Formats: sequence, C-alpha cells, structure tokens
Amino acid sequence: MQSQNQFVSNVTPEGRKDGSDSEIEGYEKTSASADLSFLPALVIAAVFLATLFLWYWLDRSVPIFDSASHLLKSYACRDILLSDQTIVQKAINISRLDALYPPLTYFVSALYKIVFGSGVWIDRLPVISFYCLMCLSAYKLGTHLLGDRAAACLAIAILCLS
Repeated sequence: MQSQNQFVSNVTPEGRKDGSDSEIEGYEKTSASADLSFLPALVIAAVFLATLFLWYWLDRSVPIFDSASHLLKSYACRDILLSDQTIVQKAINISRLDALYPPLTYFVSALYKIVFGSGVWIDRLPVISFYCLMCLSAYKLGTHLLGDRAAACLAIAILCLS
C-alpha cells in the first residue's frame, strides 16, 4: 500500500513524475497500450482470412457465390458502368439487375473487375472484402454492446465458424 501511495505522491497534477520533464514518455505508454487493444480481433481475423485464402487457393472449381447468375450479373453491371449512358440511366439499369439481392453486391464486383480486370481471384475478391467487413463489424458491435474485447473476439470466432 505504501508503494502505491509513493507512486501517487510522485505524480504531479499534470501527469508527470517529479523530476521528469517529459510528457511524451507518459503519452507513449498510454498510446502503446491503446494501440494493442484490437490485437486479439486482428489475430482471429488474420487466421480465418488465411484459411479462406488457403481454401480458395486449393479450390479449382468455378467461383459461385449462390449461383452462376451472380457472376453473369456482375459482368452485366460492369458493362453498364462502362457504357455511354447517363448516371441516372446507369443507376436505373443497375437497380434492375436483380430483385432478390441488393445492387451493391454487383456494383462492388463490377468495380473490382473494372480496376483489376477479370479472373478467378477478382471474382472472389468481393466475397473476401465483405467477409473482412463482416468480421470488423462483428468486433466493433461486440465491443460496443458487451464492453468486452474477449467476448467480441469470441463473437468473431463463432461467426467465422458458422
């Protein structure tokens, strides 16, 4: 108990130790501990992402998300985006691609195809991107609602294994 009292008595109201003129030293210690708070979630997401990449690397089948129509509709969306239509006409045509799925899935896939070209990995890139976004969202929601990083990491693990 005396060591705690000594420590408290050695700290000035500005947060510096007596005899120390460096505020940066104390700031580095708090920022280093705050920067490592997301490390467990990052490790879990990296393990599952590495597993996903390994799975895709070993898988030689045609990439189908739900059906081959996703692939065809993402190419149709790419053609719409590259056409000489007005922005309003492009938005209307993209919204008419599918009534079941939101147009964002085809739009993101089409953007990847426009930027990186076409290929098997490019077809899988939107799925990987949405997967990473889902893991990040589950972690942030878990820490916000539960207030516990361990519970949020467990939520990510359950989500990735289901």
